Amino acid sequence: MKLSAKVHRDGRFWYVSVPEIPGLITQGRTLSEVREMVLDQASARTGRPEAEFEVELDIDEPEAMRAIHHADQLAKEADALRQESAEERRNAARILQAKGLTVREIGAVLHVSHQRAAQLLTVPSP
Repeated sequence: MKLSAKVHRDGRFWYVSVPEIPGLITQGRTLSEVREMVLDQASARTGRPEAEFEVELDIDEPEAMRAIHHADQLAKEADALRQESAEERRNAARILQAKGLTVREIGAVLHVSHQRAAQLLTVPSP
C-alpha cells in the first residue's frame, strides 16, 4: 500500500500526517526517522506488516517538490531513450553482420569494443 506522508518542518522536528490512514500523525527529527515512524504506526493501526507499505514523502516545499517530480519524469524519459538507443545499436549491429562485416569491424563502426559488438549481436530483441 502506498502512503503519502505529508511532511513539514517546525524547528528541529518533522511533523507528518498520512491521509490514507485517518488519524496517523507522528513526528521525527530526521526524514529517515519519519519514514520509520510512519511504517510502525501504519502497521500498528492496520495490523498489516510494515513490508506491505511504501512511504512517499511529500515535503511542504512546493518549489522543491515540483523540481523533484520534474527530475523524476526526466529520468524516466532518459531511461526510455537509453533502452531505445540500445535496441537501435543492436539492430545496426545485426544489419552490419548480415552485410558481412566482422565483429571487429562492427565494433569500429559503432565506436565500441569488439567484445561489446559481440554482446550486441547475442542479446535477444525485447
